[in-house]
Amino acid sequence: MSDDVSLWPALLGFPPEQVHDFQRLATDLETTPVEILALMMHRVIRFDRDLHSHGLPGIRHWLTPKEVSPASPQDTDSVDLDPWEATFCIELGLVEQFARLSAELDLTPAYVLRTLAQEAVQDRFKLVGDLLADLRRRMKTKELVAAMVDYAMAALPLRIRASTFMWPADHPFPWSATDCKAAVLGYELQWPGGFDDFSTLLRGRWEMSDGFGFLHQS
Repeated sequence: MSDDVSLWPALLGFPPEQVHDFQRLATDLETTPVEILALMMHRVIRFDRDLHSHGLPGIRHWLTPKEVSPASPQDTDSVDLDPWEATFCIELGLVEQFARLSAELDLTPAYVLRTLAQEAVQDRFKLVGDLLADLRRRMKTKELVAAMVDYAMAALPLRIRASTFMWPADHPFPWSATDCKAAVLGYELQWPGGFDDFSTLLRGRWEMSDGFGFLHQS
């Protein structure tokens, strides 16, 4: 990947002060700004795919209602994606998919990456001194970078987030959407799946009695 300082900041419209902070973040994580930005694009695409793989609507459905100022910086962002493929070494098809998802958020791809980068920088300021050093000892570089990107995803204007545990996408969930609503409301609902799935895959405060699953009530 090319990490010429003259490329990605201009391509994405990064303010000079944010360029410095983001480069410092990359140095702390022992990687490059371009590597982090590329991972951010992949993460947004993967999140949308994960939603669909679980039978849920894509990210557009979960957009948080917001008011965008007419002077908002994304209005002047370039949408020419041709340089992105070479700068980030990402297939043009993936770049175009990221751009489409950004548009579904009513934002430009450059604005989305600036937003995620700023969130990552703010998270970095929380990891100072011994804490960051401790994380480096316990996590590999790729794991630490991935964790930082996952935290940065909170900056997206969405009312849904992935958690540290997700039901396996390749394992059909036995309850329908209506079933889930009834269970969350407090009803005891017959569990059509196996008990092993209930006890190992359905995490949280769930209990079963006579084949009926329900939230723990105390």
